[in-house]
Amino acid sequence: GYKETLEAAGITNIYTYRVWDSKQGNLAISDMLEDLETFPDYSIVVLPISCTPTGIQFNKSEWKQIATLLKKKNIFPFFNLNGQGLSSGDVDTDAWPLRHFVSEDFELFCAQSFSAAFGLYGESVGCLLMVMRNNGALISVRSQLECLVLRKWSSPPSTGARVVATVLNNPTLHEEWEENLKMATKRLMVIREKMREKLRLLETLRSWNQITQQSGLFTYFGLTKDKVDFLAKRNHIYLPENGQMNISGLNMNNIHYVTQCISDVTLNDTR
Repeated sequence: GYKETLEAAGITNIYTYRVWDSKQGNLAISDMLEDLETFPDYSIVVLPISCTPTGIQFNKSEWKQIATLLKKKNIFPFFNLNGQGLSSGDVDTDAWPLRHFVSEDFELFCAQSFSAAFGLYGESVGCLLMVMRNNGALISVRSQLECLVLRKWSSPPSTGARVVATVLNNPTLHEEWEENLKMATKRLMVIREKMREKLRLLETLRSWNQITQQSGLFTYFGLTKDKVDFLAKRNHIYLPENGQMNISGLNMNNIHYVTQCISDVTLNDTR
């Protein structure tokens, strides 16, 4: 998580904001804005664009509200963009929040990972995008980052980065990649629909509509830690503590078993 990463870097003055309404099973934009309002001016806020872990993205109107508040408080946005194109099926649609902030004259950072969108999970390919208002600031920031890089790793593996660069700089390969993202996104939605229907037929008290309201690689059930532990110990289904699931690993051979196990641990849930 972001908090653990910041703590490991020696940052101690860390604030958190609410983003999930567990009762409604949806994003809590009003709670988030309320929390951001309490942040000190000139803070840095981490904003995930990639539907992680909830599987639900803010709409354009909500992103505009966030931008307005951050501008009022002079808060610096640090975006995390992971799996671009795997949420909506369109790389431009998924990048809209970032481009909106740039159009609003924000200075910002964006940590972008290409691992999921290019299937390069063993390569950890990514980049840090920096948007500054003038070249002087950009040069200063870049020089500091270059010093940090030289101390930390100096010369990283380049195979994955070269694969990404080759695809993005070749029009034919670029077009094929975008088509593959659309196909992958459609498959993920089919998996969501089948999962929701199977859970509905198992007649738990809970509504499962949020599964198809979500998008991207992950779905979020709002499972408690004890239920996550139960799934691991009893059913050998291993999820992180927050209960999110990467549904790209589901197929016609295992989806019935997984949904049955989830149904068992949520049998008496009413949401």
